Amino acid sequence: MKKIIVCWYGSFSNNGTIGDLLAVETLTNYLSNFYKFDHLTYCNNFKNIKGTNVYQNCDYKSYDIFIFCCGPIIKSHLNFNNLINKFNHCYKIGISVSLFDKKHFNYLNPFDYVISREGEENMYEDLAILSTNKIASLTPSTSKQITIGLVLRGHQCEYGEKNCLSREVNYLITELQKKYTNILFIDNHLYASNMSPDEILNEYSKCDFIITTRFHGCIIAIGNNIPFIGIDQILNGAKLQNLISKNDYEYIFNIRELNIEIINEKIEEILNNKILYNEKLLNIKNKKINDANNSLSLLKYNLDKILY
Repeated sequence: MKKIIVCWYGSFSNNGTIGDLLAVETLTNYLSNFYKFDHLTYCNNFKNIKGTNVYQNCDYKSYDIFIFCCGPIIKSHLNFNNLINKFNHCYKIGISVSLFDKKHFNYLNPFDYVISREGEENMYEDLAILSTNKIASLTPSTSKQITIGLVLRGHQCEYGEKNCLSREVNYLITELQKKYTNILFIDNHLYASNMSPDEILNEYSKCDFIITTRFHGCIIAIGNNIPFIGIDQILNGAKLQNLISKNDYEYIFNIRELNIEIINEKIEEILNNKILYNEKLLNIKNKKINDANNSLSLLKYNLDKILY
């Protein structure tokens, strides 16, 4: 039987986000119903990843199929390139990944088969939505002022310095803090946050509203029916605008479309129309769950062709 190994951004030291983890948990939970496999994880405290954890003394040559789950595939990412080179002999599959445009300086597609959420003609749903129900019961603020969670990506130089508008986001957040005093900064990064995965997710449960420049910040909000505004901080748009359609959810903006007056207006608009908003959010969630299950079915179909 051919040997399978699952990798993700948590296969590198000091890497990985809560969104990456939710996606790889979804993947390994699904795969465990049909196959035996190993997973390569730098830290062993991610207890919900199925399969056998192999990191120390990994015998890279013993594997036949390499599956990489979630995140952008970046030509300039040294850790990723070092990893993929160790599995060059394998049949390589990417799922829930983002690819840059083929003309972009950071374009890389090392996969023999890819089920990408972004960058190919056919785009498939990200898997994280299927594991977002791990948040504790929401405990919104009882004070007169709402608690706003800020889930920010930070600077994204992989898109090019001129294309990342994170400074404009920072200015907007500074203005926002003049009106709202109950602000909770949430760090999705598994290492930089210095929190466990459950502790990161628990931060979301404390919020009445989320403002985020992270795609998975949007996905966690959708999965838990938390009102949110998504801000794409890349000139001409990137993940947020590509993966959450304005036709489905009109509260996804490019930072160039926003100022403090508009964002205050949109927060009030959402909170004053909760019934309509909740129905809209549930429809998006259900569609994304259905599409994510289709992504998994497509993976199994292609794995079976290789294995049997």
